[in-house]
Amino acid sequence: MAITLGSQFSLQTTLPLDDRVVVADVTARNALLAGVRFRGLVVYAIAENKSYQLQAGIANGDWVEFGSGGSGGGGLGPVNYFEGPNGNSPERGLLGSIETLSFARSLVVTQEIYCVLTVPLTYVTGTPMNLKVGVINISTSNTILLRAQATLVRPTDDYDSVTNQRTTTNAAITMTGSTDKTVQTVTLDIASSTGQINAVNLVAGSKILVRIYRDTDTSDDSIHLVIGGEEVTYV
Repeated sequence: MAITLGSQFSLQTTLPLDDRVVVADVTARNALLAGVRFRGLVVYAIAENKSYQLQAGIANGDWVEFGSGGSGGGGLGPVNYFEGPNGNSPERGLLGSIETLSFARSLVVTQEIYCVLTVPLTYVTGTPMNLKVGVINISTSNTILLRAQATLVRPTDDYDSVTNQRTTTNAAITMTGSTDKTVQTVTLDIASSTGQINAVNLVAGSKILVRIYRDTDTSDDSIHLVIGGEEVTYV
């Protein structure tokens, strides 16, 4: 319950009033207990000289760099998806008012769609990189799984280099009667937890070719990738 005050504070210290809002570094930020977190909490990390906000939830994966368009260092929305070389792309269509790309169950792995991400000039070496996308499935049980293969092309690499690649490790989502037909967030870990693809560091200005495909799951229904609202985070 909120407490009503009839006057202002006169704080006689150089420390913040709330000890959550300034921490030593990202490690200290991630160590904040769940019981003191809330969606919208903004924390400044001294070592990184950045502020972060809890947006989609209160887990560590929900920290987003604050003050740069609400995107954790590079909001995209919408991603420019394009067809791959095998010519077998998911079908584009509408679910109600939502534009989607639909991956059919019978075409697991062979259907694919591509996009290109750019590592921003403000990127800090060693920081993880994730691509968050929305998906819809009408199943009330079973699992759905979209994965991605990331190909790193640094400014010093040949434009067609495929030397450094990484497959995301995100887990399947188990559908329920309360999540069918609603947008679920899939976090594709484009780079490792140490900011690497194939043990090679991301560097500012790099291009990352991302191939998104449906991996082996148990749902017989299509997975609909939502077009628009994608987010790249560096936390």
